[in-house]
Amino acid sequence: MDPSLIVAAFSGALVALLLTLFGGGGSVLATPLLLYAVGVKDAHVAIGTSAAAVAANAAVGLAAQARAGRVKWPCALTFGAPGLVGSLVGARLAPRLASRGVLTRRIFDAMIVATAGYIFWRAVSGLS
Repeated sequence: MDPSLIVAAFSGALVALLLTLFGGGGSVLATPLLLYAVGVKDAHVAIGTSAAAVAANAAVGLAAQARAGRVKWPCALTFGAPGLVGSLVGARLAPRLASRGVLTRRIFDAMIVATAGYIFWRAVSGLS
């Protein structure tokens, strides 16, 4: 078996576990793992691959949370509908950035660092 498939399987299981456990972070974890651990060379392929994997994982997690009565449906639908629009816009913009794979990765990396910094700042300042 191809070693990258073993790393991909382990990475996918880890992302699904954390996505379901913490309720977020799927693509933020999956895309870098696909790029740096699994060895996917094209950032846009990693983004698309992580979107497919995270969607499947999220659907399973949603089913479990819904069965347990832990979904506030009006909020989820209100939050999710604009997300669908954002996804469509992002999918349209992605091919325009295709020749700028390094730029896309740098922007993604900056977003991860900014998000982590904000979460850390809120935690240490007692705002969480």
